[in-house]
Amino acid sequence: MSPETTTDLLNKLLTIAFPVSLVTALFANLINKVSNDKNQSLKYITEERAKWREFVKISASKIYSGEYNEKETEKYTITHLILSLNPLQYTSDNNLDNRIRELLGMIERGNRKQEVLEEFRYCVGTLLKYDWERSKNEAKPWIKRELDDTLKRRFLHKYYLENDERKIKK
Repeated sequence: MSPETTTDLLNKLLTIAFPVSLVTALFANLINKVSNDKNQSLKYITEERAKWREFVKISASKIYSGEYNEKETEKYTITHLILSLNPLQYTSDNNLDNRIRELLGMIERGNRKQEVLEEFRYCVGTLLKYDWERSKNEAKPWIKRELDDTLKRRFLHKYYLENDERKIKK
């Protein structure tokens, strides 16, 4: 092979290889950025939900025991917990949050019967368990995730309405 032919061949290879490698590098960089953004978002949401679960546990414990400090009265604690629940009061698949709000209203009006407090504790425990399972599910690779309806059915029990039940209730 003559030197001229080798140079021409090398120029052709570089002409093809440079744009391909550039496109490949840009594509890999884009995928990396999307993945990092998703991981950061998931980390932030997971941390915030952990704080929320801790707040709900502490608030529910205070309400159940009836022991409050000077700054956090019963009314303050109940109101803060209500405001931390799903505000979409009339959506049919939000029965658990709605029931917790009803129980909090009963407690706030002075009904501290044992069955009311026990149902409140059970409902809050169910809500926390469901949120924990949902967080774990969201951290899994998408291919291994359970469907949201499957999680709701498994952990929300009687507080979860199937799609056909939602239509009837509306």
